[in-house]
Amino acid sequence: MFAQALRVLACAVLAALGVSSAQAAPPEVKPRVMVLTDIENEPDDALSLVRFLVYANHYEVEGLAATTSTHLRARVAPERIRRIVSAYGKVRDNLETHERGFPTGDALLARVTAGPSVYGMQGVGAGKDSWTVKPYAQANHPPAPRVAQQTITARPGQRVELSAQGSTDPDGDALSYAWSCYCEAGTLVASSGKSGQPLEITGADQQKAWFTVPTTRVLAPGLGTMHIVLAVTDHGTPRLTRYQRVIVDVRE
Repeated sequence: MFAQALRVLACAVLAALGVSSAQAAPPEVKPRVMVLTDIENEPDDALSLVRFLVYANHYEVEGLAATTSTHLRARVAPERIRRIVSAYGKVRDNLETHERGFPTGDALLARVTAGPSVYGMQGVGAGKDSWTVKPYAQANHPPAPRVAQQTITARPGQRVELSAQGSTDPDGDALSYAWSCYCEAGTLVASSGKSGQPLEITGADQQKAWFTVPTTRVLAPGLGTMHIVLAVTDHGTPRLTRYQRVIVDVRE
């Protein structure tokens, strides 16, 4: 009873001062979360990530990292995280109608990362020491990938040119390139009968590559977006990879 009376008195004082209780409330401070997951070890990891994302408005998500574990020792699966986050992005706006504060799918995709594909102390030792103990000149640093265009408009059947010219490495290391279609994130659905891959990219391991917008083996109407991911890896020790994305908008 006393607490209720105190609240009523506080509201009366705020009203007299011309300040609403909503204005007086401090801004919400969300817990900062960094997710580490050995996803692809068992289905429960994927299920847990889905559940986490439908409550993502309660957190400040700093990162989603694919890691190894005692059950998954030789590989990491960031691509699985990206597929789930892309699916989340398609329903995010509907989640927002029920409760505010959900991060966008693109914002979360930018926070997906991966640890080394080795387990435990195998990831420690010569050539694997972190930046915390090495001077700059003795450590490897990630490359800086660049794409000529981040968005491209194309027609069905048109040849699309891709270029990573201008990509650099701060240590002067040689670079390797890998272009791939991250088709789950797009709205144009296609597959190749020759390779089983959703899109054949010529020169996929070169600085410059190209592909033809498919007109067969596509779901009607054969229009929509295609997400092309560029992975640039340096030849330092250990090798480091960074990514860029090109979104191709296929229209008539």
